[in-house]
Amino acid sequence: MGSKRGLTPSPAGQGARAERQPVASHAKGESPIANNTQAQAANGLHVQDEGQSSSSSSSSSASGNTDALTVFTSLWAQVMILQVVKLAPSITLGKLADVKLSELSWPALLATACLMAMLMPHAGGATAYLMVASLTVLWFTGAQSNHVFMDMAICIAVLMSFSTNRAKWLTRTISSMRAFLVALYSITALHKMNADWEDPKYSCSSLMLAGVFALAPLRPLLSFVPIELAPRYATVTEVMLPLLVSLGICDRLTIILGSVFHAVICQMLSPMSVYPFSMLMAPTYVFLIPDRAPAMFDRMKPWAALIVATYAVVCRVWTPLMVGDFGGSQETLFEYPAYGCWAPGVVWCNFAYASLVVAAVWPSPARPVALVSAHPVAEPLKTPLAKVSDARRSGISLLPAFATLLFGLAPYFGVRNYPALAMFSNLRTEGGRSNHNFMQDDLDVLGWQRDFVTVHETNISSLWLAQVDLAPLFTPATRAALATAGVKAEFWITPPSQAWPYAPTRSFQPYSMPFLELRRRVAALRQGPGPVGFVRYTRTKARAQLAMPWLWAWLGVRNRDADLIHANITYSLTRGGDTELEEPLPRWQASLARFRVFDVAYSPCRH
Repeated sequence: MGSKRGLTPSPAGQGARAERQPVASHAKGESPIANNTQAQAANGLHVQDEGQSSSSSSSSSASGNTDALTVFTSLWAQVMILQVVKLAPSITLGKLADVKLSELSWPALLATACLMAMLMPHAGGATAYLMVASLTVLWFTGAQSNHVFMDMAICIAVLMSFSTNRAKWLTRTISSMRAFLVALYSITALHKMNADWEDPKYSCSSLMLAGVFALAPLRPLLSFVPIELAPRYATVTEVMLPLLVSLGICDRLTIILGSVFHAVICQMLSPMSVYPFSMLMAPTYVFLIPDRAPAMFDRMKPWAALIVATYAVVCRVWTPLMVGDFGGSQETLFEYPAYGCWAPGVVWCNFAYASLVVAAVWPSPARPVALVSAHPVAEPLKTPLAKVSDARRSGISLLPAFATLLFGLAPYFGVRNYPALAMFSNLRTEGGRSNHNFMQDDLDVLGWQRDFVTVHETNISSLWLAQVDLAPLFTPATRAALATAGVKAEFWITPPSQAWPYAPTRSFQPYSMPFLELRRRVAALRQGPGPVGFVRYTRTKARAQLAMPWLWAWLGVRNRDADLIHANITYSLTRGGDTELEEPLPRWQASLARFRVFDVAYSPCRH
C-alpha cells in the first residue's frame, strides 16, 4: 500500500482529470464510517498523514480559508437563533427594564455566540464558543424533547473532536458526524418497522404526506397522490440513509435523498410541521460533502446581501402563499412549542437544503480539503504514547453516536420512550402489547412499561392534559385534505406536567400510561398546596410477549402466567390514602424513566 501523500489531487480548475485520482484499497477490516480517507481523496480531499507538518492546517482558520467547519459554524449559528427567539419572545425595548436578569442571561449568552460565529465563522474559537454556549443553554433551558437531545449530541460531537490542529479537528468531526447520522437514522428506521406505521389510515407518514398536499399550491394534486404507499416509501428512505452514510461511496446521492426528505417533512402547515428537526439536520450534512459545501459557501458569499433580501421577501409571502389567501390570511397557524417561526424556519430549510443539493450536483471539480489520515503509513507517529493518545481522542469523538444508539434503543429495554427518538413513528412498546414487527418484550426485564394504568375519568388538569391532540388545531384545509386522503386526523403529544397553557383541544378520551408516570404526576400534586380532584383508572401488570423465551430462562427471569388486572380504582387527591401512588419517584428514576401516553387498541401518530 503506497504512501497516502500520493493521493493529493491537482488543484481545482486544471481539468476534469483533477477530480479523480487512483485510490488505494482499504486495509482489511477498516471501518467505512471512521476511515473514509481513500474515498475522500477520490472526491477532491487532500489526505495528510498525522505525522506530517500541520502548520498550514492549523493556521487555515486564521488565514480565512473556508472549510466544512466554517460552513457548519455559520449554519449552526443560524439554527440556534431559533432557540434565542424561543427564550426571548416578549423582551422588547419598552419592557427591558422590567425583565429579570435570569430571563435575559440565557438568550444573551446564546445570541452573542451566534453573532460571533456568523461574523467569524472561520475562527476555531468562534466555533468552540458557539458549541459550548449552545450546549449550556440547551441543558439548562431546553425541553425534554427529541430535537433538543439531538442539538446537544451534535454540539458534544464537535467539542469531543476538537484539536488545535484544524485538519485533525475536521477529520475527527467528519468521522463523528457520520457515525452520529448512521446511529440516528438506523434507530428511527428501526422504530418505524411496526404494524401501525404500515397502516395508511394511522401512519404518521400518510398524515404528513397529506399535510404537504394540503398546501395551497399542491392541493389540486392530492387526488393523484398514492397516500397508501407513503409508509413503504418512507421506510425505504429511512433504511437507505444510514446505509448510504455508512458506506460513504455515494455521498452526493445521500445529500440529495436526505435533503429532499428533511425538506418535505417540514413543509406542512403548523402545528404538523417538524421544521426545528429539519433545521438542525442541515448543518450536519456539510460533513458529508466537506469538499463541495465550502466551495458552494464561497460561491454564495458575494451574493449574501441579495440572498438575505430574497429570504426576507419569501418569508413575508410564504404563509399566505401556502395557506392560499393573499388578501390577508383568515387561518391562524397554531405552533407548539411556541417558537412562532414557522414561515422563517421552513423557508430557511428550503434555502439550506437547496444549497446543499446544488453543491452536491455542481459539475466543476471540488476543491482539495486537508484531512489527517486515520492510519498514517508514510510517516508514523513519533511515540507510542502520542499514538495511543490520538487513538483515544478519535474514539472519544464517536461517543455521541454510541450514546444516540443507546438512547434510541431505550424503549426496547423498557427504560424510557419519551424522548427516545420514537417521535412520529407509531411505535408502541408499552403494556406488553408491542406493535413492532420483530422487537417484542425480550429486552425489557425491568417491567416498568408493562405495569400500566388506563385512565377512564379525571378532573385533575395535569392528568386530563397528559395527552393533547393537535389535530383540532390544524387548518381547515389540512383537515379537509386528511379526510380526502382517508387518513385519521389524530396528532397527539404528551406535554410535561403543567406545560400545556391552553384549553383542552377536544373532549376527554381515555388513555393508558405506565404507572410510573401516573405516580410522577400524582405525587407532585399531593405534595402541593390544597390538592383537589380525582382519577378513576384500571391498573394492569401485563404478561410479557416474548419472541425469545429462552433469553429470559437463561437470565433467570420469570414471566407472568397472565395479566394481573385491578379495575376501576378511584383515587382522591384530597383524601389520599394510596402510599405507593403518593411516593415521589427516586431522583435517579425520575430522570431516567420517562414515558408518553399510549393506546392499547391502536397506535396513532404521536410525538
